[in-house]
Amino acid sequence: MLINNSSTYRKLRYKTHGLIMDFICTSGLCVAAEPDIPVTFSLHLLLAFLPFFLCFPTLHQSYTESFRHMKDFLDIPSLPPILATDTTRPAYFLDVASQFPQVARIMINTFELLESKADKATSDGLCGAHHQFLASVH
Repeated sequence: MLINNSSTYRKLRYKTHGLIMDFICTSGLCVAAEPDIPVTFSLHLLLAFLPFFLCFPTLHQSYTESFRHMKDFLDIPSLPPILATDTTRPAYFLDVASQFPQVARIMINTFELLESKADKATSDGLCGAHHQFLASVH
């Protein structure tokens, strides 16, 4: 993505009001940062996955040993206990999760009635006080 930044900026001759990106494409945030374009992450997973992403950086800071060696269960609002060793590729999750506070909105295709626990956990701010953008989860 960094190689194509200059050509992307040249193509943005017109006023761009926002970008919608897949949440996996966190490297694209640097393209939107310099011209100050608001980014919406499109989360094509269950809403229940969002609390995991939002809590992961805090969980990472709370423990000193690697999740791969822990026998503890991770306590994440709205989710059943998750064995720490079951988090595959924690470095990747941490990288993606740490980018979430930089986005203006998160767009998720779900219904409140289907995922009421996760909806309540995210809208009540139980997934981390540093995520003020949660008011704009759509």
